[in-house]
Amino acid sequence: MQAAIAADELIAESAFHEAVRLRHSAGLAALTTHGIGHIELRMLDLDPTVTTGIRSDTLLLVQLLAFYFMVAPKLAATELTSATQQNDQVALEHPLATSSQQQAGLDLLAQLQELVITAELPPVYRSVVAQAAEKLCRPQLTLAGRLLPRIQQDSLLAYGLQQARNFQLRAQLNSSPVYRDFQNEPRPSLKKLQQVLFDQYQGLPHLNPQEQSVVS
Repeated sequence: MQAAIAADELIAESAFHEAVRLRHSAGLAALTTHGIGHIELRMLDLDPTVTTGIRSDTLLLVQLLAFYFMVAPKLAATELTSATQQNDQVALEHPLATSSQQQAGLDLLAQLQELVITAELPPVYRSVVAQAAEKLCRPQLTLAGRLLPRIQQDSLLAYGLQQARNFQLRAQLNSSPVYRDFQNEPRPSLKKLQQVLFDQYQGLPHLNPQEQSVVS
């Protein structure tokens, strides 16, 4: 990447648009001396059906996949190249079409279920894998499949604004404190966040999320 930037093949590190990016908070050069600080999974789009932008079952599936690849044999460079091509191919498929990688995906999920059993992981992981398998077999249950009927005049603007209004209403109804001092202290300590967001929240009434009606 450094060579590509020096040769003007890349404008900057941020212009490297792979599905997974290796990152370090101190920049690209720090990777060679300090190793990988974190990774960016760029195939995960924001989920507009939830306030946080990502569902907990998605996070659990990513966590399980990370565990799986940590204990699985190392992939060859040719396999990584093939995986990149398959990722691009699937990204261009119609949301309601049966994926060309359906069987490969089901095979991988079967291995994940075996890992869940072997490692004696909590039952929630079995449920997460089962949900993922169902989405592979029923594309209308995927995020793209669920959003497709929401498109109006080639846009999700109306749906996005409705979700924003619903989430804003939920935020106003929920009395949970919000940290509002990012301008003066953009990187608050964990101790301060604990005090502002949790400690003073003890005993305050709050709205049960299960009682709220939000379009999804």
